[in-house]
Amino acid sequence: MTDEIQRSIGAAVRATRAERGESMRTVAERAGISQPMLSKVENAQILPSLTTVYGLAAALEVPAASLLPAVGGAGEPLHFVVDEPGPAPTAQLLSGGAGASFHVYVITGRAGDDDGRDFQHPGQEFVYVVSGVAHLRRGDQVDRVAAGESITYDGAVAHRWSVLEDARYLLVSTS
Repeated sequence: MTDEIQRSIGAAVRATRAERGESMRTVAERAGISQPMLSKVENAQILPSLTTVYGLAAALEVPAASLLPAVGGAGEPLHFVVDEPGPAPTAQLLSGGAGASFHVYVITGRAGDDDGRDFQHPGQEFVYVVSGVAHLRRGDQVDRVAAGESITYDGAVAHRWSVLEDARYLLVSTS
């Protein structure tokens, strides 16, 4: 399954970049990754982290979901590390991907895990914390969100999550 996902993401990134007539070096630089890493993504040699997918989407000026295969129904979710290297949560895309108007993730993290870098994208996000405690940083603002609590915010504002106590949360994002 992972090979198929890698091929799908790589093909979507390559096709979008080619359609825009941009070099690998230019796109990689704007996405905050190396050109060799972009080559590995495009050639399905690695499964990129979720922050890399969002970085590539921003560099290509497309919704991140357009680079992901469609997921939903009774199928297997897509599993990602949120960022590398370092301690980062894991994410499962339960529903969404290319063509979807919203995307549902379950994020699981241990105390000390962090998104690694800011996310910034069009649309709204809703997060419900199932267990544990997490912090949402948006600029200078920090919100503590604990089990049983939820928050909605604008995805266009640079944001990142960090885990204070082992946590599991549901994230719903619109395109």
